[in-house]
Amino acid sequence: MGKFKLTSRERDLMEIFWKADKALAGSDFPNYDRTLKSNTANIYLRKLLDKGLIKISDYEMRKNIITRTYVPSLSKQEYETEKFFHSLNKYEFNTALFIASLFDENINEENELKELLKLEKIINERKAKFAVEGTKSL
Repeated sequence: MGKFKLTSRERDLMEIFWKADKALAGSDFPNYDRTLKSNTANIYLRKLLDKGLIKISDYEMRKNIITRTYVPSLSKQEYETEKFFHSLNKYEFNTALFIASLFDENINEENELKELLKLEKIINERKAKFAVEGTKSL
């Protein structure tokens, strides 16, 4: 699972990032979790950086030392969504068929239409995002 398999400490750091909603340095983590020392945080920050879950935000001067600050590469929701679909893809999961199966005969037609319109909006937003990023469509 690579980037999605986190140790409990890596998960703790990611939770702190998502709650803090700002760039953090290794020396900031003891302020959020007293059991976490700066040196320990820096070890796990390197691992999260290698996994691509965080990125360097900036360099700051703190107490006459140049310090890196980091931000998460993904929001918590994006991380959980990617983790979910990554685990399904291991089993050649067909997302389109799964979503289609959610709409069965037992659903009220008016509600189904509303849900399909919401889904269409989400799909169009994603397509627009890919077009802006220059991703080729299939």
